[in-house]
Amino acid sequence: MNLLSTTLWSGIATTLRLGSGLVVAKMVVMAGGPAALAVFGQFQNFLVLIAGVSGALFQSGIVKYAAEHRDNKDELAGMLATAIKLSTIIALAGSAVLLLFHKEIANLVLHQSGWSSLFLVTGILLPLLVTNGIALALLNGMGQIRHYLLLNALTAFINMLAVVILSLWNGVEGALYGLLVGPILAGLVSVGYAVRIHGRVLSVARHSTIDRAWIKRLGQFAIMSLTSLLTYALLPMAIRDELVNQIGWQEAGYWQAVWQVSGAYLGILTAGFSVYYLPKLSRLTLDEDIRQEMLAFYRTAMPLVLLTGGLVYLLREPLLRLLYSDKLLPAAPLFVWQIVGDMLKISSWVMSYMLVTKKMTAWYIGSELAFVGLTYLANLVLIPIIGVLSPVIVYASMYAAYAVFIYLLVGRRYLWKRKVNLLSTLV
Repeated sequence: MNLLSTTLWSGIATTLRLGSGLVVAKMVVMAGGPAALAVFGQFQNFLVLIAGVSGALFQSGIVKYAAEHRDNKDELAGMLATAIKLSTIIALAGSAVLLLFHKEIANLVLHQSGWSSLFLVTGILLPLLVTNGIALALLNGMGQIRHYLLLNALTAFINMLAVVILSLWNGVEGALYGLLVGPILAGLVSVGYAVRIHGRVLSVARHSTIDRAWIKRLGQFAIMSLTSLLTYALLPMAIRDELVNQIGWQEAGYWQAVWQVSGAYLGILTAGFSVYYLPKLSRLTLDEDIRQEMLAFYRTAMPLVLLTGGLVYLLREPLLRLLYSDKLLPAAPLFVWQIVGDMLKISSWVMSYMLVTKKMTAWYIGSELAFVGLTYLANLVLIPIIGVLSPVIVYASMYAAYAVFIYLLVGRRYLWKRKVNLLSTLV
C-alpha cells in the first residue's frame, strides 16, 4: 500500500476508533460528570502503561524486523520466538504484581480502594491484552495494513459496545470494566487471524528458543517503547493526579476533555502516517529517499493539521456540548494553548520518528526523559498558581522547545541536505 491508500484506510479505521472513544466519553460524563471523565482517563492510561510494561514493549521491534525479514522465514521465526516468549514471561510477572497488590494500586491510581476488584480482573486478563498487541504488530510489519487497521477498528467498536452496555448497567464502574472486555474479545479475533495467515512461521517460532542476539536487538526497541510509555501514559496520569490533589477531580475532568478532543482530531489526521512511516523509514537507507518521505509528510499533514486545529478552536464550545455536555463548557479556555501545542507536536513528529527507525537510542531516551521530567516539574510548580491552565500552557511550551531540539538534531541533515550541497558547490 502507498501513502495515499494507507492514509485513507487508516483514516477510516481511526475515525471509527476515536469516534467510539468519544461516544464512550459521553456515556461516562452522563453517568458521573466531569469527575467521572477524569477517573476514566486515569484508568485508561493505567491500562496502556501496565500492558506496555508487562510485555508489549517489543511491538515496535516486531513491526520493524517483520518488515525487514518478511522474506526470511528463519530470521522472522527467531525474532518472533524471542519477542513472544519474553513478552509472556514479563506479562505473567505483571499479572502477579496486580494480583498481589491490587488494593494498593487502586488507591494509588484512583484514590479509592473500593475499585480494587477492577485491578484484580486486570491482572487476570493482562496476558491476553499483551497477546493482542503482538498479533497486531506482526500484521503491521508483514504488510497486512488493511487487516491491521480493520482489526483495530473492530477492537474500538467492541470496546464501545462493552463500555456503553456496562455503563448503562452499572454506571462509571461498569464503564471501567468495559475497557477490559473490548480488547479481550477483539484480541481473540486478531490472534486467530494472525495464526491463520502466518501460522507456519508462528509454529516454527513456538518451537524455537529465545535467541540472545534477538534479545539485544529487540531490547533497544523495548527501552525506547518503555520511554514512550512515560510520555504517553505515565505523564498524563501524573499530571491528572496532581490536578486531583491540588484542585479536584472535576477540574481534572476539564483537562481530560480537551486532551481527548486533541487526541481525536490529531489521531484522525495522522492515522496513516504512524502505520506507514515506521516500516517505510526502517527500509530506507539513502538520505535523499528519507528526505523525500519527510517532505511528503509536511506537504500532506501540516496544512490539514493547521486548518483542523483552527476549526476546533472556533467550534470549541459547540464541540464540548456535542461530545460531552454543558457541564464541560468551563474547559473551553484551555483549547488555545492545547492547539498551539498540537501544531508544534506534529511539526516535530516525523523528525522524531527517525530516532526510532535509525536506532538513535541514546538521543531518543534522553530527549523523552528530559521532556517528561521537565513537563512534570513545570506542572508541579504551576498547578498551584494557575490551576487547570497549567497542563496546556506547559504542553505548548515544551513542544516548542522540543521542535527546536529535534530540528537541530535530525531536520538539518535530512530536510535541507540538497540546499546545503547546492550552496557548497556554488561557493
